[in-house]
Amino acid sequence: MTEREIIRHIDHGANLYISLFGAAEHMDILDAGAYRFVHPKAGEQGISFVYDIRIEDLPAPEQQRIIDEIKALGVPCWVSLTASDGVFRRFFSTDRPHGQKSFDDDDEQYLAMQPEDFIDGDGAYDIRRVQTPEEFAIWAAIANEMLAGGRLDIHPAQHYVWITHRLMACYVLYQNGAPASIAATISDHGISSLELVSTLPTFQRQGLARAVCRQAVREALSDGAHLITVRANGAASSRVYQAIGFKVCNVAI
Repeated sequence: MTEREIIRHIDHGANLYISLFGAAEHMDILDAGAYRFVHPKAGEQGISFVYDIRIEDLPAPEQQRIIDEIKALGVPCWVSLTASDGVFRRFFSTDRPHGQKSFDDDDEQYLAMQPEDFIDGDGAYDIRRVQTPEEFAIWAAIANEMLAGGRLDIHPAQHYVWITHRLMACYVLYQNGAPASIAATISDHGISSLELVSTLPTFQRQGLARAVCRQAVREALSDGAHLITVRANGAASSRVYQAIGFKVCNVAI
């Protein structure tokens, strides 16, 4: 599989991940033609995000109009890693850094793993795949606390549809009986993405994130995944993923 093909799968994983927030009853997805916008319904709490931006074939002035429209929404957006230099420049007012080989500690990194890359290991941990509403509420509480600053981005009841409809596989690692670290995977026709990895502060720097990620990846591979992608928020996260076999992709090729 070429690096560009892998990058397209990373893009698809990001778009699929964002779209799943709209699967709950309290959420809505607007298809504006050139992009999609997921947001909570009136009076509800939830994530707001623009994704699936489709403007590459439009004239430059129309691209700029839509980009201005997206920016006016004032919410985060996912811009394709394969966006042209022109689209990238219009979004970010800077040139794309081609051929990037080194990263600052805070740079987002994009990684992928094929089955032969997987590095198994770790000792015995109490890692449970979420099955019940109660288990999902525990998982969601950690995700919201650690990844959303305490906001109710993931509803502990409404987003349980992720489990009942097998849209996402969620995992909780328990340390001495207490929930400590989480991860999840999304799978689509043999391509999986690792998502929502986090460890509560009391349990950090004990290798727990690596262990729960390894279990999530192990099960995804067992279920037939032939590529797993992940988006790492900084160098420390990237090292966790590389320890189990993920390899950094050069997205600006």
